[in-house]
Amino acid sequence: MEGPIFVLNEQDLRKTMEEILGTMADDRIYNRFEGVLIDTNMTCTILSVTKVTLYKYIDAGLIPFESREGRSEYKFRLSEILKADVKEIQRRLRYNLRDISRKR
Repeated sequence: MEGPIFVLNEQDLRKTMEEILGTMADDRIYNRFEGVLIDTNMTCTILSVTKVTLYKYIDAGLIPFESREGRSEYKFRLSEILKADVKEIQRRLRYNLRDISRKR
């Protein structure tokens, strides 16, 4: 079965292509930093949050991190931190906290 067919005018086609190409360019930029690990201080600076807030994000599973065997410090992939949508993380944290308080 074939999917739906869409008819786009030139303006909609241009807008769609700009969005696709912009996303591809963003991914290439972020992927350049895939192997770069940063510490909690740098992560807090980039996200403009305190360490307490960052640890809340970590505890809630909202920020991916790298753990190192035998070390208690967190490391983060710069590419993931640059992609992070802080507003969305805050929204998800509030939802998680609300859900936890309802279960009590």
